Amino acid sequence: MVSVVCLSALLSGGCGASWKGFRPIQASSDLPSFRYSQVKSDSSKEERTDSSNVPDLSIPQGREEGPSPDLSSDSPSDHYSVGAVLPLTGKYRAYGERVMKALLLVFQMRERHSPVTVELVIEDGGDDVEQTERALRALMGRSDVVGIIGPLFSKTALPSAEIAQEARIPIIVLSQNPGVSQVGDYVFQHGLTYLRQAEALADWAIDRGMKRFAVLYPADPYGTQLAEAFWNRIETRGGQIVGAESYAPAQTDFSEEIKALVGLNLALSRVGERKLLEQIRKKMGVEGVAVKEENLSPIVDFEAIYIPDYPQAVGQIAPYLSYYNVSNVLLLGSNGWNSPDLVRRGERHVENAVFIDGFSTQTDVSSARSFCTAYLSEFSLEDGSNGEPPGTLEAYAFEALQMMMEGIRIREVNSRESLRYYLSSQDRFPGLLGPIRVSGERDFFSPLVLLTVRDREIRQLALLP
Repeated sequence: MVSVVCLSALLSGGCGASWKGFRPIQASSDLPSFRYSQVKSDSSKEERTDSSNVPDLSIPQGREEGPSPDLSSDSPSDHYSVGAVLPLTGKYRAYGERVMKALLLVFQMRERHSPVTVELVIEDGGDDVEQTERALRALMGRSDVVGIIGPLFSKTALPSAEIAQEARIPIIVLSQNPGVSQVGDYVFQHGLTYLRQAEALADWAIDRGMKRFAVLYPADPYGTQLAEAFWNRIETRGGQIVGAESYAPAQTDFSEEIKALVGLNLALSRVGERKLLEQIRKKMGVEGVAVKEENLSPIVDFEAIYIPDYPQAVGQIAPYLSYYNVSNVLLLGSNGWNSPDLVRRGERHVENAVFIDGFSTQTDVSSARSFCTAYLSEFSLEDGSNGEPPGTLEAYAFEALQMMMEGIRIREVNSRESLRYYLSSQDRFPGLLGPIRVSGERDFFSPLVLLTVRDREIRQLALLP
């Protein structure tokens, strides 16, 4: 049967979810981690009834663990564990809980019976490097843990990768921070890096004949890194960035930046045109000779404008573009756009915009839609309604655990070293949107989804391999 042992407030109602097949239990300081097991089948036992398939979340008194396999060698075993380091306390708790749900869903969607017992052990990494390191070392200290998934964010990704490499235990980092996998041959990365998404969007635009672009971006790490990656790719592919402006992350008035992009800033540009218009107006006897910016037409010498930000800003920028008559320009966006808030805030001004992400609930791919349906069904809210749908982080965590478990299931993985080799050799592993390839630098490459807004709904435009 499938059994669960859980600690802390993770399933005690803290996330406001009533999970089908999971009963909340009280926190226990005596238990070191959250654990979920998929136990091997025993053909000698009677066929289970439907009710026995419900996981038993009770905490056994005086529970004793069986012997752990020695994963430092290639000796076969019927029991393996996969570890995960997630932020289950602190300011990133919501992300950790959502990823935890995706990991649990791997067990729910797979066959109940397996040739081996696979246990998921989740340690709380909190929101700082020190706690993440403690969680990581706790997992590495268990001889049955064959590999680790996580952490999720940039500031903990590199230190965790270095620790895992030194301990020679495979780790799949889910951070967007580029280059983490270069730490060593035990470090893998399944994350939508800024470089990959910006280059893929730039390639798509160039392949459709666009040549001239503008960039409007927030002066924060997210915006600047995406803007730089997009700019470099456009120029590498023979395109041209004809204008670029940055703005403060908390800014709400974008008039000056947009006027600068299209030559409406009278103090900085179009001096000759302004003087000529003033002379004409003077000869015509027009009252108030001075030319104001509304007397000039915008110079829109770009076909698309890239705005790597989130819906709150995009929903304000798009109407400004319309106000200054910046028309017939395609709006291009980053993964931060992939939210219903984009349409709610941007309304008609974001119609036909194109943006990119690593996953979307609006995809046409059947396996991805099945994942979304199962996620929403399995982890409904207390009132019976569906919660927030899964995103890229949840999808990538799901795929990472699936890949590890498949290696164990088909008996190609029986040690940490064999898991490293198995992950490195994956060329067409079936992912949610299509085949996943692990590169020579141990980066996961899965299809990206190109999205657009049609009739005020986000829809899939294309899949990019």
